[in-house]
Amino acid sequence: MEVVRNIQVKLDVPQEDSKVLDETFDQFRQAAQHVADHGWDDNPHNITDTKNTLHKETYSDVRDELSLQSSLVQSARNLAATALGNCKDRKFDGEKASKPEFRGSVVVYTAEPLRTTTTTFPSLRPTSA
Repeated sequence: MEVVRNIQVKLDVPQEDSKVLDETFDQFRQAAQHVADHGWDDNPHNITDTKNTLHKETYSDVRDELSLQSSLVQSARNLAATALGNCKDRKFDGEKASKPEFRGSVVVYTAEPLRTTTTTFPSLRPTSA
C-alpha cells in the first residue's frame, strides 16, 4: 500500500533565487491550467481526465511553451487530471462543477524532482518551525 503525505515547508530563499522559484510556481500553474483547459467540457461525458490521453494531447505543447523540467510537466498534468476527474464525478452525481482553475503558488514534487531541486537551488534551506 502506498502512503502519500502532503507537507508544507517554509523555505529561506535567498534574494537571488526568489525570482527563479516564483517563475517555477507560475509555470507549474500555467502547465496545470493548460491541461485543465484542454480536458474540460461542459458535458461530463466529454471531459478528458485520463493521464495517458492528457499526456499525449498536451505534453509537447507544454514543453514547447514553458521551461519546466519534464517531471514537473508530468506532475502538473497529474494534478489537472485529478481535478478534472473530481469535476466529472461531481457532474455525474448531479452536483455543480466548473472547470478547474489553478491559482496561487503550488508545485507538486515527487522524490525525483526534490533531488533536482537541491541541485537547481543549492542555497535553499528549510527554516525552523
